[in-house]
Amino acid sequence: MTDVVETLRGEIRAMKFERIGDAEVARLRQLNAEAVQNDLIEGIVQSEQDGRFWEMLLEERVPQAVSEQVVARYNKLTLG
Repeated sequence: MTDVVETLRGEIRAMKFERIGDAEVARLRQLNAEAVQNDLIEGIVQSEQDGRFWEMLLEERVPQAVSEQVVARYNKLTLG
């Protein structure tokens, strides 16, 4: 089975866009951590794959405008 996260990483690397800076990565990492904590309060546990996906978006420094289309593709690939 193909690793969806790595497939999308390859697609992202082929895209042309301006990568976000360190401060924005740190801000988004904090927002993601808060979202995960809020989900836990609601009884929702993030899957290991979902965690790797969100971390990959930060590693690749994907801006929000681009990440929206990548998230839609991730959902299509994982949810059908």
